[in-house]
Amino acid sequence: MFDEKTNNNNLEKLNRNEEKILYSVDKIVCFACGEKIDKETTVCPYCKTTIK
Repeated sequence: MFDEKTNNNNLEKLNRNEEKILYSVDKIVCFACGEKIDKETTVCPYCKTTIK
């Protein structure tokens, strides 16, 4: 049986917990392709995904 209330709570937690994986002080890891990119980058140069 599908528990809609539990599913909505999980979605809310995911939406609130937006985190960037830090590689170093100046680098992060793109969540889509896993490449190391500059922290100030808004679009991944490898996969063209928008980074928030």
